[in-house]
Parts: sequence; C-alpha cells; structure tokens
Amino acid sequence: MSHEYRYEIKFILNEINLTTALDWIYSHTFIREKYDGRFVNSLYLDDLYFQAVKDNLVGLSRRRKIRFRWYRDGDGIKRFALEYKNREGRLGYKEKFDLSLENRQKLLDQPICELIDSAQHLLTENPSINCLAHSYYTPVLHIEYYRQYFEDYQGVRVTFDRQVKFRSLTARGKIKEFPQITYPHIIMEIKFSPELKNYVEGILRFLPMTPKRHSKYLAGLAAFGFVSYI
Repeated sequence: MSHEYRYEIKFILNEINLTTALDWIYSHTFIREKYDGRFVNSLYLDDLYFQAVKDNLVGLSRRRKIRFRWYRDGDGIKRFALEYKNREGRLGYKEKFDLSLENRQKLLDQPICELIDSAQHLLTENPSINCLAHSYYTPVLHIEYYRQYFEDYQGVRVTFDRQVKFRSLTARGKIKEFPQITYPHIIMEIKFSPELKNYVEGILRFLPMTPKRHSKYLAGLAAFGFVSYI
C-alpha cells in the first residue's frame, strides 16, 4: 500500500491569534475556504499498556494512534471509518478503513463495546485488514470539534479546530453519557506534501507566530488528569 506522506505544522491560538492567522491567509497566501465546516468526532483506542500515549509523550519517531472517526453536519452522521494515524519522523500518513455500518446514529447511541464489536466483525471479514481483530484495544477518549477547511491551488491545507470537547470513556458506557470538558484553545494545522516544503517555508515567513508540537489526544487526557501535558 502506498502512503500519502505529509507535514503537519500546528499552532495553538486564542481569538487574537486567530485574527492574525486569518489576516496572513488573506493577505499573504492564495489559501481560501475550501468548503463548509463540519463537526469532527474521534474515538481513540489504546492497548492495555497505553502504548500510544507513552510513544507520543517521549516523542518516539515512529508511532501510531488508532481511532474511529466520523463527521456530523446538518444532515446527520457522514462517513464512519477506522483510522491509523502514523508518524515517521516529521512526516505522517493515515490508513483509512471505511466501515459500512447500518444506522450510524443508532449505533453511536449503544454502549461503546457494541460499536467496537460491530467494527471488528466487519474488519475480520476483510482479510486484507490486519488491525483490531488481532490485538486488544480499549476506548480511551472521545473528541469532538468544529473544523473549518482552507486550501490553495498547490494543495496546501489549513484547518481551524474550535469548540473542542473531550470525554473520558469506558467500554460499557454510551458516548453521550460521559461528561464533557471543553478545551479553550483553537488549533490551526497547516498540512502539505514533502515536495511543497520550500513553498510553505516561503509563505510562513509572513506569519508572525511560532508553531508548537500538539496532540489533541494528549491534551484530552491531561484535561482529565491522566497525563501531564502542556
């Protein structure tokens, strides 16, 4: 399987920083809003040793996070998939396995263990996918946020994630039953393929902000006191 590697540069914003970022977009780049925003949901899984957490905290150059992802807009739940988010040095790529789950909204109203069981059943029917069926993972964290999408003619993407909410999970409960913690920051991400590195470095010279390594997964766990993460 070939992978689409890309860089991801992240910035943590408040409302003042957001104004600066938008001014940079419209004054110094050809990046413009690509399509309507929508709510993004991620349900993160980890093994019994919380290996994904440990790998991220120490900054391991090769690491992986596993999550279910779905999207929500005015018409309901869109696209439901299992994703591997992989990191190799400074580059990352995703492996996506779309799940054709009947009545997605009803499924999300069931205990999380039933959601995982349904996904495992679909995955084991496809011999080309070697993932959940051969390892034990448990639900750890649910994240929801509103994402706006921008892109230029070169394919450089900029996203803004706001209204971020975290839920700490257990397998037997339903997602909506767990209390939420609101994250006060806006996360801006600039995503681009390796061949555009020099181009992006050029336009970033006009952005008076400093990027920061950031993980919503770790920020959510820190919000519940499970890890120390700034």
